[in-house]
Amino acid sequence: MKVDPKLDTQQGQLTGRVTGAGSPQPSRTGASKSQSADQASLSNDAVSLSNLSAALSNVPEIRQDRVNAIAQALRNGSYSVSDQQIAEAMLRDYGPSGSAGK
Repeated sequence: MKVDPKLDTQQGQLTGRVTGAGSPQPSRTGASKSQSADQASLSNDAVSLSNLSAALSNVPEIRQDRVNAIAQALRNGSYSVSDQQIAEAMLRDYGPSGSAGK
């Protein structure tokens, strides 16, 4: 390993640099970075996902129109659910592959 003892005292910006087996390489402190700048870009899928996420945030969690329709059907006695629908919902929500209770 070598240490570059040469310092450019006129500019005051060169510093010695420890390097491997090659020749010492002075570095400029405060010098401008290279012309190429780091860039980031999003894929089309990422842009689509971002747009969908923004649209989803505008959808209410409770679908009030459905709640009102079911409440009205309950009030006037026209709401009915078959035994089959209840069983399917129970299996979907609490069955072996359901996510409830996990």
